[in-house]
Amino acid sequence: MICVSVGNVTARECAKRIEAVDLAEIRIDTMDVDPVSVRRIFSLSSSLIATCRPGRYTDDRRFELLANAIAAGAAYVDVEIEAADEFRNAIAALALRHKTRLIVSYHNHRKTPGQRFLRGTVRDAFRSGADLAKVACMVNGPGDNLRLIDLLKMKAYTGKLIVAGMGEMGRIVRVASLFLGCPFTYAFGDEGEPLAPGQMSARSLKTVMELIRYG
Repeated sequence: MICVSVGNVTARECAKRIEAVDLAEIRIDTMDVDPVSVRRIFSLSSSLIATCRPGRYTDDRRFELLANAIAAGAAYVDVEIEAADEFRNAIAALALRHKTRLIVSYHNHRKTPGQRFLRGTVRDAFRSGADLAKVACMVNGPGDNLRLIDLLKMKAYTGKLIVAGMGEMGRIVRVASLFLGCPFTYAFGDEGEPLAPGQMSARSLKTVMELIRYG
């Protein structure tokens, strides 16, 4: 499944963009929103991921926005593995109460670390209460792609692990992961723009997948 990332838009435009997609990630951290508009967005669909990366909002405000997304019916909520235990545990408790699935994510925008580190990070994510774990790393060479794809051999987490390669060289991971057990991969909408380095458009990703499936 392709998850369309939506961000850098108004709340009204966001509502329009999620109408025709099966699964969408709402990048709250790229939008000028308040709790009321977040509730309105997440009440429109039962197939939305709430993501609010650090930076734009304080942790208190991030918690408030994510909490409102969960209460309004978010299917998933994404929290960084580096988040303070108190923050992550509070979000996890809310998610459990509202039957929202928790994604614990790791991002490295400079490189792809070694296999031992990556596997340990995946295990830590699930130990912290994740329903799904996400690993997204910058790919600087072919070996980085191989290390990311190799994570999908962790049988205990089949169907629960999302891997993504960032940068132009990492696109192969975004495509291959769907054929190797990832529940979904991220793309940007046809009327949108990339929200991560190397992210493909949903249309391009579908075309590549069809070529692989049908030649």
